[in-house]
Parts: sequence; C-alpha cells; structure tokens
Amino acid sequence: MDFINWFNHNYEKTDDNKNIINLKELYRNYQCDYMYENLTVKEIKKYKYSIFKKDIIKNTNLNIYIYERKKINGKDYRNVLTNYKESKNYTHLVIK
Repeated sequence: MDFINWFNHNYEKTDDNKNIINLKELYRNYQCDYMYENLTVKEIKKYKYSIFKKDIIKNTNLNIYIYERKKINGKDYRNVLTNYKESKNYTHLVIK
C-alpha cells in the first residue's frame, strides 16, 4: 500500500473548505502507521517531511486543496490541506 491508498483509506473528501488538515500533522499520522514502520532505514532517512510535502503537492488529486497560507474565519493557517477530514474508520496510533 502506498501513501495515496493509505490517505484514501484514512481520510475522506468533503465539500467544506473549512475542514483542514495540517501537513505536519498528516506526516506525523503517516509516520505512526505500520506501513511507514515497514520501510527500510534508508527509505525512512530519505522520506523526510520536505519530500513528503513535495510528493503531496505533485499529486494531481490533492494539490488543488493545498495552501501554503490560508485564512479561515479570520485565523491564518500555514501548509494545510482543505476539504478533507479523518474518516470514521481512522484510528490514531500512539507515537513510540
């Protein structure tokens, strides 16, 4: 399973642009998943947050919802993904 499959399984699209996911939070959630834990040490060192962010921006399905800066209800957000929320079947894993 790659990142996009993981993402589609754990997050769902909404019509509300006020639903936001911080990209760093998304990266941390991905790091907690068994899929990330099964990567080799070399792959983990290579897959830093900056590369993760670039990969998401390259994704044609997600890039239209990514903002470096976004103001919602008078509050400024940085590096966020809008129009997505955690799905009901998503379970948070505890970081070791």
